[in-house]
Amino acid sequence: MASRGRKAWLITWEDFGRKHWGLRKRRVVTILSPRLTVRHVKQIVVALWCAQADLTLSERMGFALSRERRFLFEEGGEFFFGLKPYLYARKIAT
Repeated sequence: MASRGRKAWLITWEDFGRKHWGLRKRRVVTILSPRLTVRHVKQIVVALWCAQADLTLSERMGFALSRERRFLFEEGGEFFFGLKPYLYARKIAT
């Protein structure tokens, strides 16, 4: 019996060279259901990034409530959020 391919959203920490945050952090942040819409995954990614960032409560609220995503870059169904380090979200299939 052939195994069926599985799909999921994969969210990882990325940084060119990783020199800004070292290798102590785990690269894989989470794996999410493929049924989640891009809009919902973006909201989750913003929340995850804000949770680790050294931000005041006011700054975190600003990121969460802002419709303008200054640090969000989309490319071909994948997207990146944040500054160094940043989160990279994409759909994967196994």
